[in-house]
Amino acid sequence: MGGGLILKDEKEKEEAEKDERVEKYIRPYLNARELIHGGIRWVLWLKNSTREDRQAPFIRKRFEEVRSAREGTSNEDRAPWLFESERQPEEDYLAIPSVFSEKRKYFLAEHESSNVVASNLLFTVEDPEGLAFSVIESSMFMAWQDLVGGRLEMRKRFSNTLVWNTFPLPKLTKEQKDRIIEGGRKVLESRALIRQKDLTASLADMYSEPAVLDPDLEKNLLKAHEALDKAVDSAFSDKPLKSEEERQRALLEMYKKMTNEK
Repeated sequence: MGGGLILKDEKEKEEAEKDERVEKYIRPYLNARELIHGGIRWVLWLKNSTREDRQAPFIRKRFEEVRSAREGTSNEDRAPWLFESERQPEEDYLAIPSVFSEKRKYFLAEHESSNVVASNLLFTVEDPEGLAFSVIESSMFMAWQDLVGGRLEMRKRFSNTLVWNTFPLPKLTKEQKDRIIEGGRKVLESRALIRQKDLTASLADMYSEPAVLDPDLEKNLLKAHEALDKAVDSAFSDKPLKSEEERQRALLEMYKKMTNEK
């Protein structure tokens, strides 16, 4: 895309809003850093734009930037009002950061409206039941990430093929599934309580060590995660799992069992 469709600051957004042909196509734009640390950018989402609206001077100028950036690439002939790859969900989705600090205990994924355009630094999955969120926010899933996932410098790097698609989640009973989903719901409720007290609280703030927000609310959030961990762990082991090493052993045993059954 070359950044031509991104509005880099409020000044550019205000300029775009002066023309009603442009204003209606401005949408929030989110990448992994903003998902975790807060903040938002804006983008021109012109997938369903009309020919007439695309004649607006502001948009035509951006098209020239896009064409210049794509010149000589495999996307050179792609329409300048379209992103280089079409991957925006049409329904509300779970946003998963592709890269995050090696110090993170949890993934810090978040549900987002389909109106929010996800950058290529986010993985997205539709999650109407909340099961995907509950699984990915568990210590079990992080243990799998640490076992098979990649690295970018020292940071953890998530991959839908190497990590998500290979995660050996066993077939869940209805009771197990309901318990896991409820555990994720409690995590979300704990986050919401923090945001009720501090509207600007980012995910990074909520999980900071030492606490930078209300310590009691942060403890409540961690307790919710512990309950979620018990629910997910119980699907893999009849015995309590107390460390990442124990979880990784359970994961490898389940992976071996599931692959041998195929």
